[in-house]
Amino acid sequence: MSRSLISAFNSFLTVSILLFKLASTFSNLMSKFSLRYSMSL
Repeated sequence: MSRSLISAFNSFLTVSILLFKLASTFSNLMSKFSLRYSMSL
């Protein structure tokens, strides 16, 4: 019981870390794109 709970928690942690990396990468791309767009105006 506790072992499956720990594995479920580990998978949840891995997914949340991946989502956080994806969100930070997306925000970095959006900031670069908006900066380039504002400079081209």
